[in-house]
Amino acid sequence: MSFTELETSDGIATVALARGKVNALNGAVVAELRSRLEELEADPEVRVRFWVGSAAATKILYSGAMMSAEEARSLGLVEEMEPEDAVVDRARRVASDLGSRPAGAFASIKALLRRPVVEEMRRREQESIREFVEIWYSAATWAKLQEIRIR
Repeated sequence: MSFTELETSDGIATVALARGKVNALNGAVVAELRSRLEELEADPEVRVRFWVGSAAATKILYSGAMMSAEEARSLGLVEEMEPEDAVVDRARRVASDLGSRPAGAFASIKALLRRPVVEEMRRREQESIREFVEIWYSAATWAKLQEIRIR
């Protein structure tokens, strides 16, 4: 069973989770996402951009807080917002802009920025997945999830 959908067009790759409304992450989904990203990384015709949050992201991760898109934007976690029916088109325009940059320079800078993170992720991958699954599927976590209300 495939948990992701991959579409490529004009050097832009779109990877979407395909698990209905839940889109829960488990070992199989994480493995498939990793495989898709490795596939895209090896494809010289495709450029992929990863967005990362700021220090506010760490605070939110530690607190477990749920928030609205507006609150996330005010903290700098969201760069811009689009209506739901316009998100994919906007993402493709951004990717197209990035894809128009000189390929060699773009790939070199991306590799330099990502290498330390990728190496550490690979080193800890199995343990991280085990830890995540153990925490996510614990009774305490599921009890807390039942209490969450998005503001």
